[in-house]
Amino acid sequence: MAHSLAEIMVDNKILIIGDDLETQYLLTEALSQGEFQVSATPTRIGSILQFGLIQPSLLIFDIPQVDTRSWEILERIRELSPVPVIALLADNDYEARIASLDRGADYCLVKPVNVQELLARVRALLRRAQKSQRFAPHNQAAPCMQNSGFVRAS
Repeated sequence: MAHSLAEIMVDNKILIIGDDLETQYLLTEALSQGEFQVSATPTRIGSILQFGLIQPSLLIFDIPQVDTRSWEILERIRELSPVPVIALLADNDYEARIASLDRGADYCLVKPVNVQELLARVRALLRRAQKSQRFAPHNQAAPCMQNSGFVRAS
């Protein structure tokens, strides 16, 4: 049974982290048409600050070929939050897939990305995240916001 994106989630913010402007543009266009609020930021240490400010429901991380800086950022974000993460990889290198998954990605896709598959993965991860939130205590800030000095607006 297909669900609309609006039915899947209440908070529909997605953050794209990466330096590939063409990929950011294409993903932003596709996701925006799918009822998402999309923000993008380069792969720098400031991306962690953006993550905390935006508090996305899902993160898409565009990881260039074997980039330890990106993996460090991914590890830091994973320490802060259980938000679902899709890693986009430049090539079909199994070592990069394994490294991305080990550092916190929930799923990996290889570029160029099939937009329909990406949207399906986004819906699947958000459905799972929404179900797990039902069991979380209500009216509590996310752990990342409690420890980082950010306050979640209700």
